[in-house]
Amino acid sequence: MFSGLTAGLAGTLLALSLNTGSPIVGTFSVLPVIAAVVLGGTALTGGSGSMLKTLMGVLLLALVKTGMNLA
Repeated sequence: MFSGLTAGLAGTLLALSLNTGSPIVGTFSVLPVIAAVVLGGTALTGGSGSMLKTLMGVLLLALVKTGMNLA
């Protein structure tokens, strides 16, 4: 229930920030999200992950993306 609530909130905030609602808006953000979760240590075959480790994966992915833009 919590994940559905946060997904709905994220979709609402995205639609508000873009001033549009379209079903294809977030299609290019799926792969970075999965990469961040895997970098955080959650197995793709199932298993338990933690929110802190996922946040660390997000920060690592953002650091790599920023480093690539600066180079």
